[in-house]
Amino acid sequence: MSDNNSDIGSIVTGDNVKVQSKRLIWVDWMKVIGMYFIIAGHISPVWHEYIYVFSVPLFFLVSGFLCKHEESNKMFWSKLYRNLILPCIIICIICMLYDVLAQYRLGLLRWNYVTQRVYNCLVGNQGRNSVFGGLGLCWFIYTLVICKILYQYTYASNLFKAIILVVCIIVAFVVNYYNIVIYNAIVNTSLAFPYFIGGGHNSVLP
Repeated sequence: MSDNNSDIGSIVTGDNVKVQSKRLIWVDWMKVIGMYFIIAGHISPVWHEYIYVFSVPLFFLVSGFLCKHEESNKMFWSKLYRNLILPCIIICIICMLYDVLAQYRLGLLRWNYVTQRVYNCLVGNQGRNSVFGGLGLCWFIYTLVICKILYQYTYASNLFKAIILVVCIIVAFVVNYYNIVIYNAIVNTSLAFPYFIGGGHNSVLP
C-alpha cells in the first residue's frame, strides 16, 4: 500500500551501525486484509458500498502509517515519481491504448478521444461519467500522490496540517450532505487525507 516497508529498528555496534529489521507483522496483516476487501468491493455487486466504507479508509490509514518524511525534497520527488507517478502513467497509457484499439475496431473512435482522455487523467477524473474515460481504478494512486505531497510539505507544521484537515472535513461534509457525486481523485483527497494523516501521526517511522 505504500512504497515504504514495515521494518524498523537498529543496533549500534562499535563504530558501525548495524540495521536490524523488526517487521511489524500486524501492519502486513492490515495490508493483506485491506487488499482483500478492496478486491471484494470491486467484484461484489451488492455489498461493495459497505465494503468501501472500511477498505478504502484502511488503505489510506496504513499508507499514512508507512509514509516516511524525506529530509531532501529532491529525494522525495525521486521516490514519488519512481514508485507511484511513473507506474500510474504506464497503467493509464496501456488502458488508453487498449480502449483506442477497441473503439477503432468498432468504428467508434472520435478524433478528440486521446486528448480528452489525457486531460481527464491529468485533472484526476475517473471517467465514469465520460465517454472518453479517465483514470479509472488508478484514482487511488493519484489521490495517494496528493496525500504524500501534502504530508511531505506540512510535516513540520501542525498549523498547516490542521488547516488542510479542516478544509478536507468541510469538503467531505458538503459532498456527502448534498449527495454530490464527483468521480475525481482530487476531491477524493478530502476523504482520504484525514485517514492518511491519522496513520502518519501514529507512525513509528522517523
